[in-house]
Amino acid sequence: MQLLDGVQPRLRPTLVRCLQSRAFVSHTMHIAAAGARRARFERHWSTGLSLVLALGSSLANAQTSEAPARAGAARAQARAAPIGAPPAGTSPAGTSPAGTSPAAAAPAPTPAAPLPAAAPEASSAAPAAPDAAGAVTEQREGRVIAVQGNDVILDLSEAQGLAPAAAVELWRPLELKHPVTGKIVKDRFRIGQLSVRQVRPHMSLASAAGALDRPAEPGDIVIARVARPREVTAAPPDVAVAAPSGSAAPVAAPVAATDGDAQALSLLFTELHGAAPQARIEAYARFTQQHPDNRFAAALEEQAEQLRALLQTKGKAPAARPVPGLAHHQRPRLALVGDPLSIGVELDRSAPGVVVHYKSSDVSTFQSLAARPAAPRFFVATVPGSAVQLAGLQYFVEVVDGAGRARPVVGTSEDPIDVPTRSDWDYEPPQRPTATAQFVADYADYNRLKANDRDYRLEADFGLRLRDTKLRALRSGFGVYRGVGGTLVDLDQLGKSPRQVGLTYGYLEAEYAFRESVSVIARTLLGLDDNGVSGGLQGHLRIGSDQGTNVTIGGEILGTIGVRGITQLTIAPLSMFPIVLRSEVGNQPAGVVVQNGEVRPQDANASLEDTSTGQSDVGVRGIAQVGYRILPDLVLSVRGSYQGRNIKHSGPGFGGGVLYSW
Repeated sequence: MQLLDGVQPRLRPTLVRCLQSRAFVSHTMHIAAAGARRARFERHWSTGLSLVLALGSSLANAQTSEAPARAGAARAQARAAPIGAPPAGTSPAGTSPAGTSPAAAAPAPTPAAPLPAAAPEASSAAPAAPDAAGAVTEQREGRVIAVQGNDVILDLSEAQGLAPAAAVELWRPLELKHPVTGKIVKDRFRIGQLSVRQVRPHMSLASAAGALDRPAEPGDIVIARVARPREVTAAPPDVAVAAPSGSAAPVAAPVAATDGDAQALSLLFTELHGAAPQARIEAYARFTQQHPDNRFAAALEEQAEQLRALLQTKGKAPAARPVPGLAHHQRPRLALVGDPLSIGVELDRSAPGVVVHYKSSDVSTFQSLAARPAAPRFFVATVPGSAVQLAGLQYFVEVVDGAGRARPVVGTSEDPIDVPTRSDWDYEPPQRPTATAQFVADYADYNRLKANDRDYRLEADFGLRLRDTKLRALRSGFGVYRGVGGTLVDLDQLGKSPRQVGLTYGYLEAEYAFRESVSVIARTLLGLDDNGVSGGLQGHLRIGSDQGTNVTIGGEILGTIGVRGITQLTIAPLSMFPIVLRSEVGNQPAGVVVQNGEVRPQDANASLEDTSTGQSDVGVRGIAQVGYRILPDLVLSVRGSYQGRNIKHSGPGFGGGVLYSW
């Protein structure tokens, strides 16, 4: 308070307001707290304090700071008084009524003309332009948290100085991949302006001010310009000093030129230009020790105390807030083109919000979507079906913490999550098993229709096709085999009677596919012949799908009937005209040697000695079958064959079948 000594009472409030202004103390302390803005702190503090010093110095010289009009009036009264008489308003003792010295009130021959005010020293940085309300503006940047109808929710709040009815610019961030260099290019474009309607401690509510180029979306950038009080930077006025009596002309000079306290303080600030707060505290202490009578010593001590408190506060780091993290997320395995896709995340603690960024795999720009709370710590966002394209879907998820910062928790913009997609036409629903019922009849004559070397077979079965691979199909059926035969010598040269053979059997067949084009077929038979129980086996290797053109190679062992090898080509089994080409090599029907007691002659009057008991010779058979699909599920087929054991012992054959599936 030493600065107020000698100041007239009517000027003291002005000096007090200067000392208490935000520009002089609070605002400069805030600037000093940021080490990176130390130079700005020096400029503002020095400018404000110089103003106070100049004003205090001028006010300390009480009478010399009177207005020129008051001095002129005093001089006029002195000229009008008689020669030798004391000036008006003075006592005979030579003292003024107000207690001032005669020299201060002595008139001059001519009025002292005040010197022009000196121009203030140029600032090192151009200050911000004040607005009409006498405040400068500062830029604040934030983000759009959510969009609910016409309401746009911002993360700017009262803490950033935002006020209702403020105009906020809306910008759209873009992140593109350069098609040539492959680098990520980031920029933003202005899409409109918002008007703030309500401001709360943690967020604000705004709406579009006019038409927007694009609808507002979460993640958009908002820029607001908020006002702060204008700093006092006016230069101290020069004070005109009255010339002594009898001088030729008055001399005017700045008071600071003859003020030792102010000069010492000015030199101190010059030495401390750019110094850290701790260095300033030490320098202030040395100054007050060396200049205890300096009228600014008390102010410097107070300034040092404030700097110490600021450093203590700065050294105490605020308690770190826990950052929300990911607790669980199930990645989508498949998305259907054109259908919306829901993406959910569960956090390990509550968070203000979650943002899902998504795009089609063939574009470079992500779209942003605010997730809605579905449960405590659980958020869900639904990607629109228009973004789910055949090229694939990519996304990543960010969580917004209490400070308004977004941090990725699932994927990143450089490494997003890929979701495969498929369209309706290539989607194959689960197929139910296909059931079939089949009946086949076949007749073969090996000796020019002489009826002494022939056989026929009737089979019926029921099948179930399960799948393309692994256990593909199961079939179960029954058959009747009858035939007569013998050796070529007995039948053609000795004229013996052929013997009869037969088997009535049932079978079970299974097909196992290692892959769609390779499978094996196994059949087991069990039946009765003339002498009791008999059985047999049949096996095949299929190359190709059973629903397309395929080849099977295999063979058969049939009880007392004999053996045969089989090769079959099936062409387009699901077409309108399925075709089967088949070849067989075997010794059926009389392929096993029997004893006389087991012989059953074809001719009931023939003796055992006149009946062939030997093994039939090997024969070859060729079969061609053509089917016609009269209904989508019903196929009728006919076959013809020719078989023989040599060129003179051969004959034709025929047969047919029906197949129904459902």
